[in-house]
Amino acid sequence: MMITRLLIAVIVVLQFAACSTAPPLDTRGVDQRITTRQVVATPDALRGGKILWGGVIVQGGNQADSTQLEVLAYPLRYNNRPDIDAAPIGRFIIVQHGYLETVDYAPGRTLTVVGTLDGLRHGKIGEADYDYPVVLAQQLRLWPEARRTGNDPQFHIGVGVLFH
Repeated sequence: MMITRLLIAVIVVLQFAACSTAPPLDTRGVDQRITTRQVVATPDALRGGKILWGGVIVQGGNQADSTQLEVLAYPLRYNNRPDIDAAPIGRFIIVQHGYLETVDYAPGRTLTVVGTLDGLRHGKIGEADYDYPVVLAQQLRLWPEARRTGNDPQFHIGVGVLFH
């Protein structure tokens, strides 16, 4: 009887742990009207503004004291996840103080950033010149990778515990 109760308690704790989510992004003070295009048009006027942007990582690299990620921007959904089914709305660079593992923050992964604008950086996309808004990251949310099994869509109904 005691072992059964202990087993049930462990299962309940594991279920709650599996359902936990990342803490919400702190969007206080974010100006959701600021777009990548506006920053390119008036970088000095928007410098220091707090933004909430997201997109798909194009490339990343570690510097001496920071990690820099180039991101293809998309509009955000209600939960602040990038809507990759929409049309992209520009590119920007995230500068995260310290080290990020670029295997985790790899090209193709989606993320959302809360940060402050730090002007523009001139670069190239292929042979074309491009002005990238630079965001100094305060918070990053790396979204889970979508798992495709080849049998999509799948539909499940049930109650219980499933271990993989």
